[in-house]
Amino acid sequence: SDVGPRVWRDLNAGPTWLPPKTTPDKDLVKNLYNGQWALKKEIMGPGPHAAFGMSLLVHHQVVKLRDGTERFDQNGIGTHGSASVTSIVNGTSHGCHRLYNQLAVRLSDYLLRHRDHVAQGEQAESYKRIVNHHGTFVAKIDTRGFLYELTPPVPIEVTKGNILTPRKVPPKNAVWRATP
Repeated sequence: SDVGPRVWRDLNAGPTWLPPKTTPDKDLVKNLYNGQWALKKEIMGPGPHAAFGMSLLVHHQVVKLRDGTERFDQNGIGTHGSASVTSIVNGTSHGCHRLYNQLAVRLSDYLLRHRDHVAQGEQAESYKRIVNHHGTFVAKIDTRGFLYELTPPVPIEVTKGNILTPRKVPPKNAVWRATP
């Protein structure tokens, strides 16, 4: 992920993952081993088995504008929980900073207990994708999760990490994008 100063402004509880168009359909279905296939709803969330786990903190870059105001930009990178222990151990990521779910929940709880915040509530979403692999499935997501806005945002410093996999950059269009 990009290095340098960032802030955590958006804390999403029960976040959902919207599979980008670049995600192959075969990666969104599972074999039930009884001759049936099913959509992997659990990885989209919300829930403990979701790609973003139980909480997501978005990395925003603060951009100072000429008029003295600030804009918060983000490129789809964040710190979030993960149900996949092996992805954490093996370093598999699209650039996000993954934590074990229980640690992501503890961090989020700590921030909400010790920082001022505004509960923005459930964030509506209207994602729909037709998945064609061993059948036709409809992936529908109607929420991005429950948003808390940290006021003021929490400054963080993203430092260079150790990339363990052969891939040194995330796949194009593979990162999470927040709804503005």
